[in-house]
Amino acid sequence: MIPMLSHGFTWWGMLLQGVAILHFIRRRPDTYWLYIIIIAGWLGALVYIGAEVIPDLGLMQGSFQAFPRRRRIRELQALILDNPSAGNYEELAGL
Repeated sequence: MIPMLSHGFTWWGMLLQGVAILHFIRRRPDTYWLYIIIIAGWLGALVYIGAEVIPDLGLMQGSFQAFPRRRRIRELQALILDNPSAGNYEELAGL
């Protein structure tokens, strides 16, 4: 029974390790994570994804909101015509 379970996790384990290593290469966190991913296998990759990848998804939340962002840019451009203050220009540059 145990060999069947380990065989079932082979492809999922490779997929998890691939995702974890790809994220590791892009973000370059502490080097010990690479050892955890490689040595601990799918379990180490799962721990890495839980500790490093999922919190990074929260940072990407603003990049998927294109329409409210465009609306705010138009509002700021109209506001700058009425009140050309440095704060309005700074917020427009941030968007």
